[in-house]
Amino acid sequence: MKKIFDAGEIELADLHGDPSRVLEIQQKVKELLSANTNRQRRESLKQEIIEKKAWALPGLINSTITWMKKFEGDKELHHLISGVMASTAEDNDAASRLIFQAGVVENPFPVPRAIAIKTLENLKWKPSAEDKATTRKYIRRVEKDRGKDLLLDLYSILLMTDDTQDMKIVLETCCDWIATEEGGKLLVRLINAFPNDVEIIIVEICDDLRKKGKYSDKDIANMLVRNLQPILVKRVVDETLVKITIRALPGNPPRHRVVEYLWRDAVKELHKNNEEWNWSIESVESGVYHAGKGLKDSQVRETLYRYWFQALNPLDKSSQERIYNAAKREEGNHEDEDWAIAAIVEMFYMSTQKKNRNAKQSLQEIEKKYPIRYDRAKDKFESIGPARPSDGIESIDKGSGLGKG
Repeated sequence: MKKIFDAGEIELADLHGDPSRVLEIQQKVKELLSANTNRQRRESLKQEIIEKKAWALPGLINSTITWMKKFEGDKELHHLISGVMASTAEDNDAASRLIFQAGVVENPFPVPRAIAIKTLENLKWKPSAEDKATTRKYIRRVEKDRGKDLLLDLYSILLMTDDTQDMKIVLETCCDWIATEEGGKLLVRLINAFPNDVEIIIVEICDDLRKKGKYSDKDIANMLVRNLQPILVKRVVDETLVKITIRALPGNPPRHRVVEYLWRDAVKELHKNNEEWNWSIESVESGVYHAGKGLKDSQVRETLYRYWFQALNPLDKSSQERIYNAAKREEGNHEDEDWAIAAIVEMFYMSTQKKNRNAKQSLQEIEKKYPIRYDRAKDKFESIGPARPSDGIESIDKGSGLGKG
């Protein structure tokens, strides 16, 4: 019954709405954003605005523009105001369309657009066929003469449809932008919109970089992986990263900087969560090992193993001990030799960093006990080169305990 009194299409057609109501909401938002407003008063102001329902939206949207400098770079305030906007627009299609139209499509400012998009995400809003047509029209209009920041937000609207065809369109744009920061941001939005297709998406990006001859570009790889960090850890534990690696590596040469850095940062992030690391490390390592054993392409297998040990090296004593144990693995087949040799190659790198005496001592033990394995690993180490392939990795100090016990 109370919906009868909600603002509809006609009442919300004009962003300026009732000037007195707009001004009232703006004053409340101004006080809400003030550092001098205590928590109790802030909660009261939020409720006063929310009680106005959709009638408050014109004032709220205007407020995000009026005080955009205050919102800039402040995620807490973004969360606060987008939550209030979502509460006022709840169960009101006309209100959601106003946020879409006035808050995103017609809004020239990136910060207010980001707040409007976050609000639509909070509402789990899905664009209609008409909304999609409007968005595509604006994309065509601005793609040649406007910055990528507006296009990034318009593509974000398309991604709300859950349509795989839209996923393909945005993925193509992502490949076009892949050398830019906006490309990294679009990639994150794409994966967040289609989390079940993360393998397809990242493999496509890796394939595109290989075709462009940029598969070894450190700057692009670092930028992409930095943007992807919030969603990396789960992909190590569920073996998605192993699958991505196996699909992205085949080529000449069988390596890829993006994949390498994904392993570097994903394992590092997983390690930070002690509880998750402790219960998952055995299954993760087993998954890497057995995935490699099942590959016919020995070069891809060797590279997968190398990326794994390379990611383990800088973490802690027990992680380096894993490398040493792998170097001594004895099961007598080629796949296990590849596992052991990849571990020994990493030990050569460890021995060059910060005068790691334990690694050097361990290598001497390996040379005596497994001379053929040692020589093969040394040849591979020298063919790769003594410089660390992955940026930003530092060895544990000489007290790591590697090789003891």
